[in-house]
Amino acid sequence: MNARGERVIIFGDSLSHPGSDSGPEITDITTGSNRSSSAPGDLLASLLLEQGATAARVNARVGRSAWNFWSRENTEALLSADRTFRPTKVVVVLGTNDIGLSIAKDAEAMRAIKDAYQKMGAEVWAIGPPVFTSASLNAQAEPVIKMMSSIFGGRFLDGRPLSTTAGRAGDGVHFRPESARQTALMMADALLSKSSPMSPWVGVAAGIAGIGALWALMAYLQRRNKRALSGVVDIVDGKRYAGTHAALVRSGARQRPCKSGLDKHARCWASRGR
Repeated sequence: MNARGERVIIFGDSLSHPGSDSGPEITDITTGSNRSSSAPGDLLASLLLEQGATAARVNARVGRSAWNFWSRENTEALLSADRTFRPTKVVVVLGTNDIGLSIAKDAEAMRAIKDAYQKMGAEVWAIGPPVFTSASLNAQAEPVIKMMSSIFGGRFLDGRPLSTTAGRAGDGVHFRPESARQTALMMADALLSKSSPMSPWVGVAAGIAGIGALWALMAYLQRRNKRALSGVVDIVDGKRYAGTHAALVRSGARQRPCKSGLDKHARCWASRGR
C-alpha cells in the first residue's frame, strides 16, 4: 500500500482510539509517531503520515464492532464527516468486538462499511484482531478473521502475526504503550510492503510492458515512498522477534533488507536455513 500523497483514515475500535475512552470518535492526526499511545491504530496513523500521507484521521470508538457501528452510533454524521475529509485510503482495524456476534449479520455490516468508504472513492484495506493472551479468545476470533478475509480479499492483513502477547494490558486484549508501538510498526511494515491487488488495467499494462518491467517499476515506487520511522524492531521471517540481538546473531540468522524499506528503524532477518 502506498502512503505518499494519500488522505488516510484508520477506522477502528479501542485499539485505535486516541486519548480517553470518552473522547470523540474522529481525531485528525497531525503529530509524528514519537509519542506515547496505547492504541496501535492511533500510532499507525502517525506512521503513515511519516511515510508521506497528506493527511491522516482516526475514526474509532471504544466497543465498536461492524454491527454496532450501524445500530448504535451516529453513523450518518460520522460518515458525512469522513466524506468531507475526502479519503483516498481507509484501513479498517476491527474484529475484537465482533467476536461472539452473529457472523452473518456482522459480515453484512462489515461489507457495508467497506462499501460506504469505497463510494467515497477510497481504497479500503483491513487488519483483523491481534493475538490475545487467552487461548479461548483466540479460538473464538477465527470465524471473524475468516469473515474479514473473505470480504476484503487481497487487501486484508491478519493481525495476529503483527502482534505479540508480551507487554499487553491486564485484560490480555489491550496494549501498553511499548507493545502498542511495536505492533503499530509491524502493521505499517506489513501495509507498506503489500501491493494492491492487480486490476484489469494493470494486467493490460503487464501485457504491454512485460511483467518484469512492471514489477521493477512497482518496487522502485515502493522504495521511493518510504520515510524514516521511529523505534527499532527485529523482524525474523516476517514476525517480530522478542529475544535479544545477541541471541539472534548466535542462532545463525542472516540480516536482510526490510521489504518495506524501514531499515533505519527495523532490522529484518531470515532464520537459518531460509
